[in-house]
Amino acid sequence: GIAVAPELGFFVMCWATGDSPTDSPDGISLQVVGTDGSLWGTPLALATGVDGDHQVGGLGCGWNGSEIVVIWWRAGGDGAYNTMYAERVRPTFL
Repeated sequence: GIAVAPELGFFVMCWATGDSPTDSPDGISLQVVGTDGSLWGTPLALATGVDGDHQVGGLGCGWNGSEIVVIWWRAGGDGAYNTMYAERVRPTFL
């Protein structure tokens, strides 16, 4: 997912990590990027160790003017384990 904050000169990328659909853990990472393409810091691991039976099924991110909002779903193979998660992240440089 990508969220844009043009008023502050950056955008945010978020992505799933790990090697779904194997049994190794997945995770979610986020990177702030300047509009010139420069990386602002290192990737931030938002979620780690999402277990191998319940992989990250999809994700997206957005910008609300002061925080980055990341949402993802954990795909468990049946309705009992499919769950939505959301996390707000406030960049420390603001």
